[in-house]
Amino acid sequence: MYDLAKPFKFHIELTDKCNARCPQCSRNFIDGKGGELKERPDLVDKEITFKDYKNIFEEFKYSCNNITFCGNFGDPVFVKDIYEIIEYSCDEVIDDNGMIHIHTNGGFRSKKWWYNFGKMLSSKPQKHLVVFSLDGLEDTHHFYRVNTRYHRVLENARSFIEAGGIAEWSFIRFGHNEHQEEEARRRAKEYGFKAFIPIDTQRFWTRNLLDYEFRNKKYTITPSKNEAAKAKKLASKKYNENPELARKKSKADIDCSVSNKNELYIDCEANIHPCCWIGSFEYRRKNFRGQIADPHEPELHPMFEMRTIRNAVTDDLNKIIEDDFFKYILPMSFDVSPCGICVRQCGKKEKVITTKEREWI
Repeated sequence: MYDLAKPFKFHIELTDKCNARCPQCSRNFIDGKGGELKERPDLVDKEITFKDYKNIFEEFKYSCNNITFCGNFGDPVFVKDIYEIIEYSCDEVIDDNGMIHIHTNGGFRSKKWWYNFGKMLSSKPQKHLVVFSLDGLEDTHHFYRVNTRYHRVLENARSFIEAGGIAEWSFIRFGHNEHQEEEARRRAKEYGFKAFIPIDTQRFWTRNLLDYEFRNKKYTITPSKNEAAKAKKLASKKYNENPELARKKSKADIDCSVSNKNELYIDCEANIHPCCWIGSFEYRRKNFRGQIADPHEPELHPMFEMRTIRNAVTDDLNKIIEDDFFKYILPMSFDVSPCGICVRQCGKKEKVITTKEREWI
């Protein structure tokens, strides 16, 4: 999986805590058809502390040139020690010519905090990008990015930019906001964002809409009608019609994106996985107790029973990288019997990954 002579990249989920209640996120669920949007009760409510983070990387012997703070269930800015963790990453972990990415809904913390955060990041030698999720404008952003406010997010982002921070505007296309994309792109340029990222999601799977209620108000979100979104929905539907056939057809057809990037994923419990998709599966397999339906659940594969999940706080990260699962079991599975996650995300024929197109402004 990994080339020890090349610099490593890390994708780190610092927490599964979040202030938002996005209806297609694995941490939330809709209670009944068109019912109340709620947070799942079986989340572990965990975050990596600065002490734990230092313990992970203090003795790391390999080069690191990129860290992405994002994940599956939480927002990194929600973490108590986020400022110290990012500063330590720049000073002690990432090469001076490296890069740091942070993905956030932007609705948490104060304008002053974001200004100071921008000052700190802009003073470091590494490049950085903070991606703010703004899925619409004043009247539509909150339809999907539930429990965040457009003006608050924009205020925080502009304060960050004013302090020298480099920010991007992420825009997930839906039926209710796609008519606002050009205006959002125009505002991104006006307010000093460096890039605009339109995203076509495939998380509707076979559904045509999602109805939900939040704080006694009814909402409906529908897929975008653009051609890229339709193609993603069709590919997802095709895969779901016969996932076992797709899996068998994908032998020797996996182009593993994290292997290509030399990247590992660390989840909010500091467990190590090859990628966020497998990390999400393992988190849900371990913690979700089955009372609430999980629409994201892939089929079980023998590979997951063969591995021992290693923890970067209690074990040596250097040794984990050379674990048999990463060295032999997972790479061999690509040619012999790939799992459904690998087929969906990195299979050349069956790939249904979300489309992202960064547009530099």
